[in-house]
Amino acid sequence: MKSASKRWSKHLLLPHESYEFTPGDVLFATPGGLLYAQISISISYEPWHIPYMMHKEMRFETRKLQDGTIEWLHLPSI
Repeated sequence: MKSASKRWSKHLLLPHESYEFTPGDVLFATPGGLLYAQISISISYEPWHIPYMMHKEMRFETRKLQDGTIEWLHLPSI
């Protein structure tokens, strides 16, 4: 997220390596206290054999399920 760019700016992933984080850690919210949220994550990457950075935005929102758990849904970028 742009508000957390300093926190993640030096984190590098190898090809096919994944990285998972809990949105509540960034939003400073407990899972039970989060009723609804929309977040946008900005990703900067440098593809192999291309000498410049590319950027991608991914958007998510929450949905509360009948059993009370929260599910994060991927939204199409605008």
